[in-house]
Amino acid sequence: MKLLFDENISWRIVKKVISFYPGSESSVRLHLLGQEDNQVWATALREGYSIVTFDDDYPALSQQRGFPPKVIFIRPGNLPTQVLADLLIRNYDTIHAFLTDTEEERGCMELIDFTRF
Repeated sequence: MKLLFDENISWRIVKKVISFYPGSESSVRLHLLGQEDNQVWATALREGYSIVTFDDDYPALSQQRGFPPKVIFIRPGNLPTQVLADLLIRNYDTIHAFLTDTEEERGCMELIDFTRF
């Protein structure tokens, strides 16, 4: 379950979640900073990542193109790094089920941090 964090999410997130999501990486560390969403999508597809994003363009791409890659869309956006890490770890079982289910018909999962409301 490799996650690719888009450029709007700090590259520091990787260190905080790597024990739960081995092989994960940030767009920044993969030199995708400033690249079009299509390029990030192509890299995720080619390298076997699922995309984690605050950007609503990725759910739209998922709807247009299907999957892989699968997309985890975080709401509300722009969470602090530690809050996002905690959210991903707290929801590990749900995320794992979504990303590994071969019968799943959805390519995008919306993950909401209700503790912020």
